[in-house]
Amino acid sequence: MAFELNLTAFRHASWGGSSGLADFIRLHDDWSGASFTWAFSQGPGGPNAITLNNASEGLQGISASFEPGYLHPVSGEAVGGTIIRPQIDQTTLESVNVLSPTQNVIPLHHTLYVIPENEPRRVVCFGDFTIKQGAPSA
Repeated sequence: MAFELNLTAFRHASWGGSSGLADFIRLHDDWSGASFTWAFSQGPGGPNAITLNNASEGLQGISASFEPGYLHPVSGEAVGGTIIRPQIDQTTLESVNVLSPTQNVIPLHHTLYVIPENEPRRVVCFGDFTIKQGAPSA
């Protein structure tokens, strides 16, 4: 079942990637061969400002790897899990059109889709994706 998740990024820094700070874990299932699409739009049903697809780790997009020994957070039992790792590069966040030059945030809506091998397409999560302007680096 899809869950609502509100996320925040900063305009002048990459979001996600090898830091693991934006990772999702799918317990039990091996989705390492799944197809992912993550759409970010100015509103539900609107045109996409950013779209992420499958990519190798370290590149903009979504990488997924299965860890068979991943521990269940409550039972501590090794149940395995897929680490879903998104990455949006700083240049992409900086290129998102600002609706107003005085706006402190850029509000987007996101939906993460997955097609596991031999299964139908489904939504993993959805919600608000807020890009905070912050101050540019020197």
